[in-house]
Amino acid sequence: MKPFLETISKAPQQSLTVLDRRLDDGIPFEWHQHPEYELTLTLNSQGHRYVGDSIAPYQDDDLVLVGPNTPHTWHSDSAPTSSKPHTALVVWFSEAWLRQLVTLCPEWSNLQHLIDRARGALRFSNQTGAAIRSDLQELIEAEPERRLLTFVQILQMLNTDTEAQPLCRHFLHTPPDDRLQPVIDRLNREYANPPTAAELAAMTHLSVSSFQRQFQRHTRLSPSQYIARLRIGQACSQLISSQTQIAIIAQQVGYQSLAQFNKTFKSLKGLTPRQFRAQFRAH
Repeated sequence: MKPFLETISKAPQQSLTVLDRRLDDGIPFEWHQHPEYELTLTLNSQGHRYVGDSIAPYQDDDLVLVGPNTPHTWHSDSAPTSSKPHTALVVWFSEAWLRQLVTLCPEWSNLQHLIDRARGALRFSNQTGAAIRSDLQELIEAEPERRLLTFVQILQMLNTDTEAQPLCRHFLHTPPDDRLQPVIDRLNREYANPPTAAELAAMTHLSVSSFQRQFQRHTRLSPSQYIARLRIGQACSQLISSQTQIAIIAQQVGYQSLAQFNKTFKSLKGLTPRQFRAQFRAH
């Protein structure tokens, strides 16, 4: 299932687009993407959240920052308080706007780290969702000239959430490191037929053992684990967006053994490739 491209209407002379979406009949499955970042707080609703290659249940105070062009949708099962509507408080903003803001205001330079971490999507703790609920409601109801400072305050709160977790394994964020970045870039391109550990170590001018320690320290994954997540993330994208046979997808992302592909996929996603695809086909 290919996501449809949503066009976010932006009012003249405004940096943010906001929406207070209230639905009595529940949140429908609408698999879509757009070039803007999207911050969504979902209230009085529970069901499943689909973001990139992630499928997970969600509940009240579900707070997610979705990165540019990452396909996503929420699909509700029920409302905890049936007499009230399912609610989504949404803010859209462009990457260019926030980068300009960071450049002009160095006091807010730490927000660069936040938007880099949310390149795919970032899910925040329920405690953070509950904490910013009133601020987000105030932002949406405020006059445009008051929204900016409120939104920066919200972003600063998000940046302090140590429990925030990336949702998309296909978009793996790694801390900056001048020696490792060329390695990361190469693995992101060549995950289906990756270089050997010795070749990667040579790129960093380190021994193989030193390189592996550095890689683990900066990514919290071994090189083989990092490659596996890239492969499975790309496989998820193909399972969602195409009708290609699973065995062919396995080969395209670098697995010569279908059994090994199935085993790795299930260990990372908790579902077989067939079950993962079926969840999307059900919609």
